[in-house]
Amino acid sequence: MEGLELLARRAVQGIRLGLHPSKKTGFGQEFSHYRHYEPGDDLRLLDWKLYARSDRFYVRQAEVQTQLTVRFVIDASASMLHEDRGMSKIQFARYIAATLAWLAQRQGDNIGLYALNNSQLYECTPHPQRQFYQYFLHQLIHISPAGKFPENKNIHTLFDIRPHQEIIVFLTDMYQSNQELFDTLKQLNATGNEVLLFHLMAANELEFDFKGTLTFKDLETGKTTQVHTRQAKDEYQIRIQNYLKNIREKILGMNIGYELFRMDEPLDTALKRFLEQRI
Repeated sequence: MEGLELLARRAVQGIRLGLHPSKKTGFGQEFSHYRHYEPGDDLRLLDWKLYARSDRFYVRQAEVQTQLTVRFVIDASASMLHEDRGMSKIQFARYIAATLAWLAQRQGDNIGLYALNNSQLYECTPHPQRQFYQYFLHQLIHISPAGKFPENKNIHTLFDIRPHQEIIVFLTDMYQSNQELFDTLKQLNATGNEVLLFHLMAANELEFDFKGTLTFKDLETGKTTQVHTRQAKDEYQIRIQNYLKNIREKILGMNIGYELFRMDEPLDTALKRFLEQRI
């Protein structure tokens, strides 16, 4: 657990951004700007010195901290055990979730964690205490992928999501049998919250850098397929690009944020690029 926290802290070094703008206009302690007085405004907020200079009433407006819940939903199906260069997808998902959770807590947001497959649900209900991050990490490292992602038309009821008050980050490799991941995303999106899909892909999946005649095994079904990699590479790369294009278009068409994370790219670089796009 300490190792995961250390990796998360290293990744956020140099990242000055958060998942959302952390301040809104209001009557707080940190001055932001002036605006014209309107009937009903608190007279204590009038700037009398400015009135003396301009002969007009102005209200001091400030910025106050907002607070959201950032909920991480992780695909814990067996395909998340896929490895490349010594790292599995589930390890990569843990790394991303730990890093963004650290950033969220630094903004004053609540964090929560849910990971599931068709036989188990890992649940870490959002909590405001800062010490909660340690419990979050404890649950995160104990996620053990197995089976398939559940096909449940009411899966959103497991999360007790508050409408219009959360950011939901869904981490998955989008490996599915019957559109179950798309169905889950539709349900999460229907809550009225902002939903972000982090699509995790390994370099060996994207580039198909295998050699010789190999037997590939489906981690979820156990089905095996023998492939002559040299003959299959060109066709595979065309298919994978079409696959990624179709997923991206479908997700964006649902008004859900989409980001492809390559496991061979430094996480701090990928996260900084993603967060800068949200400014």
